[in-house]
Order: sequence, then C-alpha cells, then structure tokens
Amino acid sequence: MEQSEQFGGCACGKVRYKVSGSPTWTAGCCCRDCAKATGTPYVTWVGFPVSNVEFLQEQPAQKETSTGVLRGYCDTCGSSLTYGRDPKFDVSDPLLYVSAASLDDPDMFPPTEVVWYAQRPNWFELAGTIPLHDSVSPDQAERAYNSAKDRQ
Repeated sequence: MEQSEQFGGCACGKVRYKVSGSPTWTAGCCCRDCAKATGTPYVTWVGFPVSNVEFLQEQPAQKETSTGVLRGYCDTCGSSLTYGRDPKFDVSDPLLYVSAASLDDPDMFPPTEVVWYAQRPNWFELAGTIPLHDSVSPDQAERAYNSAKDRQ
C-alpha cells in the first residue's frame, strides 16, 4: 500500500521531518545499543530510502554510537529521531530509519516483526502476533548479505 507524506519531529519542535512513500521495513528492536541510545527496552524503527526523508527545519544532531551507525537526535530536547548507517560503510541502498514514536501519527506504521528480542531485559515481555526474532530477521539478514555481495 503506497503511503502519502507523513510528518514527525522531536518533542520541542526544533527538528521536523517529512517522509514520503511506503517504508521498506518497520520493526521493533530490543538490542542493547538501541536500549542505551533511547533509554527504553524497545524502540520501533520505520525505514525509508534516504531520498524519501526530508528535514524541514533543523537537521538532527548525529552521534556515531557504534562503528558505522549514526543516530540522530535533537540537541535541544534530546529526542531520539533516526538510525542510519554511515554512508562510507553502506552506500549500496542507503536507508534512514525514523523512530515511530517521533511521527505525528505513531500508529501509521506498526512494526511487522521484532529483532534482537533475546537482548531484552528479562522483565520485559511482548505479547502479540508479530514474529519475535532472537537476533536479526531472516529478511534483514538476506538484505545485508545481498548488500555486502553487491559491494564486492
């Protein structure tokens, strides 16, 4: 289903963005890196081609939180906004993931799966009908493999 434009931003309104089209992947993540970066055991990321994400006001500040991973946030209010690969590490099909919670309508793109579920705190459980993967999903692993193969 093709989606039209959707808008989002940080809590204080300094950083606003627009996403266009349908997301390439929407998933919840329970990895330790996301947990530490967002302060919560679970975050939902909505992935779009970089060309489908436009920042309307300020650009988010960025911090490399692990090799090749850039996380975007508002440097005024601290809202976690984006997750992406540094282009020098992943140039074949660059995606930018926006936090579903930062969308004006966070219900617009529900997660279709959860990754890194084995890294969640023991006290945190998800109930529902979407797949819970202990590490990456099979589709995500295949995309990463094909992306690496294309760069060779």
